[in-house]
Amino acid sequence: MFYLLGTRYPLHLTGRLLMFDERFMIPRSDEEHKKSSMITLYRQIAAKIISSRVEIFQKIMNLYPEKIRISSASTRWGSCSANKTLSFSWKLIQCPLECVDYVVVHELAHLAEMNHSPAFWQKVANVIPDYREKKQQLNAFAAQLPYWE
Repeated sequence: MFYLLGTRYPLHLTGRLLMFDERFMIPRSDEEHKKSSMITLYRQIAAKIISSRVEIFQKIMNLYPEKIRISSASTRWGSCSANKTLSFSWKLIQCPLECVDYVVVHELAHLAEMNHSPAFWQKVANVIPDYREKKQQLNAFAAQLPYWE
């Protein structure tokens, strides 16, 4: 069983790599290749979903990144660089959508405030008033996710 947006889905070994009919489908192979296939699939799904969430919230916040990338970061869900590139770990896509949205809004807010000042948190709160609860939910959910390294 693997998570996608907070829901557990079964894994089926087939000749293809895709998410279909409420199940992950990856090629039959050794354990290392299965892991690699799942990461590839998660990265593909993350790119689509996270980009669409950024598109929604960038309009609401009137903050536009130069670039969005999907990373393999293992110690953070997202980051914002000085050149306005937002990076998101593919692992984030395992979490519930409201947690994904919190991270997206958090990183977009860094386009205006490259710190965690009160002004930064106000920008987050303007879009997600209960951001503290979403952050706690994210941390609690993360504790039950599989270890990928």
